[in-house]
Amino acid sequence: MFRRTLVQTLAVAFSLAAAYISFNLLAKHVSGSSGLAWFESTCNPGEEGGDGKSKVNCDAVLATPWSYIPPKFKDDPADKYRFGPFRLQYPAAFLGMVYYSALAFWFVSIGHPSRNRRWVLLLPVIGMALGLLSSAFFSYLMFFTELESWCPWCMVTHVLNVVIFALLLLMWPRARKTAEEPTQAKPASETAARASLSASTTEGLHPSTRHVLATLIACVLIAFGQSQILGRAEARLAGVSAARNFKACVTALRRLKSDSNRLVKLWQDSEERPVTIRPDDPSRTCEVTDRPCFEVVIFSDFECPSCGRFAEFVDNKVGALFGGSLLTVFKHYPLNSGCNPRAGTRMHKYACRAARWAEGARMIGGNDAFWEVHDYLFKQQAKLKSGLIKNGTIAELLGLDSTELKAVAASEAVTNRLAEDAELAVRCGVHGTPAVYIDGKQVDVMTKGEIGFWDILADRYWESIDTPRPPTTQLPVVEATADTPGPSGDR
Repeated sequence: MFRRTLVQTLAVAFSLAAAYISFNLLAKHVSGSSGLAWFESTCNPGEEGGDGKSKVNCDAVLATPWSYIPPKFKDDPADKYRFGPFRLQYPAAFLGMVYYSALAFWFVSIGHPSRNRRWVLLLPVIGMALGLLSSAFFSYLMFFTELESWCPWCMVTHVLNVVIFALLLLMWPRARKTAEEPTQAKPASETAARASLSASTTEGLHPSTRHVLATLIACVLIAFGQSQILGRAEARLAGVSAARNFKACVTALRRLKSDSNRLVKLWQDSEERPVTIRPDDPSRTCEVTDRPCFEVVIFSDFECPSCGRFAEFVDNKVGALFGGSLLTVFKHYPLNSGCNPRAGTRMHKYACRAARWAEGARMIGGNDAFWEVHDYLFKQQAKLKSGLIKNGTIAELLGLDSTELKAVAASEAVTNRLAEDAELAVRCGVHGTPAVYIDGKQVDVMTKGEIGFWDILADRYWESIDTPRPPTTQLPVVEATADTPGPSGDR
């Protein structure tokens, strides 16, 4: 009886130990650290081989494709081992934890079967035979393939696997030694006979079929519960990692945006595009005639919030840096496939209508009429988005005949004009609005709203025309006279 108890106790203890080691390996695999100093010191003691590379290194082993079952290679698609909502690829350490946890529960629940129920042991024997094959395979990978490191804790679990299997075999019931019984032998008493019959009957029922089924179901539930815990842990770690990476990106972006010289270099290094300007393109002309203009081309959308903010930013801040020498050229790129098939979206419901009104106003009333509609639509963008601005509203604003404006806005000439701008935008690499070009080079989305970037360009402009920069165009003065924030980005 003592031997049976000892074997069962050792089997449970070794299974729990292997499950605990697998748990720490899994924690290390998922999070990068198990958190236990003694575990880490054994995993990565710093021992180096003759080639200067660490031979004892759990991290290196856990980073290989073979640390997953099936192996996880870098070029495999993310959903290669998924079947609908079910995941079919797990870390080897997780499967080891499930395997040893199930063994421990089996030994506690079933233990030693009776002789006439010894077939029950075939279930764990078959499972452990597969486990031993896995241990042999992983040991082979670490010591006889191109892997440059091996994991000592992994080897401990493989050794424990062999020991547990030996203990399982010791649980196999042995046949009793039979002795010749007297032909007239009878129980010493009726009580002893009943006790003998009861013991024989009880032994023959352990474990019952229900007991075995309940144990197997419990093992499955244990595996399922552990998989759910793993999924939640991975999701939580992924969220923490994403938040950390996002914070690092924001910090790096802020650092970059504060370095105006680097922003200018990014713009200079961008690819030059052939941004064609037509003689009748709507433009805010220079206020001066005795010096050249600094030209900026803007692809814009009247329903785009960032476009409205950028237009205000240019009018209130950027223009002042150039002392009336800034020339802004407007190009249409409404994010609505109704008039711009290149957009591939109908994100802005009234963008086409607004573009047609502005272009129709230019065809009827010229450049000034266009910019009057331009400023009105951006200032009343909330009304535009709500559909409250009508053709009559624009006609009344300009003092035009409503019927004439409606006809011109719907004309083929306006349709072709918008299509030409859209085609040009595609050739120039426009993907969103506002898209800003200077000397044929696109200004990056994170750059165009930075006043420091435009201040450096203003310095270069005044130097190029060999003219001292007027004090009224200096950045502190401009910021003191305008408090409009720059655009936050494309939408």
